[in-house]
Amino acid sequence: MQKRYTVQSVNTAIRLGKIIQFEDTQPIPLDRFVPNIAGSRGFPLPRGEADGQVFAFAEHGRWMAKCPHRCGGAEMVSEAYPFFFCLSCGGDGTWWPVVFPDNIRAIEVELLKRKIVEGWAWLPGESLDALRRETKVINAAAQEAD
Repeated sequence: MQKRYTVQSVNTAIRLGKIIQFEDTQPIPLDRFVPNIAGSRGFPLPRGEADGQVFAFAEHGRWMAKCPHRCGGAEMVSEAYPFFFCLSCGGDGTWWPVVFPDNIRAIEVELLKRKIVEGWAWLPGESLDALRRETKVINAAAQEAD
């Protein structure tokens, strides 16, 4: 049995048994949610698209992206609306395109084989073969801890 986490979205990933995206945790779409929160925090409303891009990664069962301005912020992201806006610093006020891995479903299938949510993680560039090797190590360690 998984333990409970203080970050509600991690508990949602466990409950749903999947690597979750933004829309799994909020009743309104990302493109409406972000401007509401940005405005309430005094940030300029998101406008236009940035010249660069950010890369999605999986962490504790959630698809996330990191702030390209290196403030340390990270936000959940969505394939349905693949754009990022940092709600920690407001960034430069633009939407950053999010690049998801081409083999996202295969990554998710492999991550869900892991017995602990802390192991539901993937970084850009990490191969499926590397994930499979990690899964064996993670599951062996989890079994020893039981």
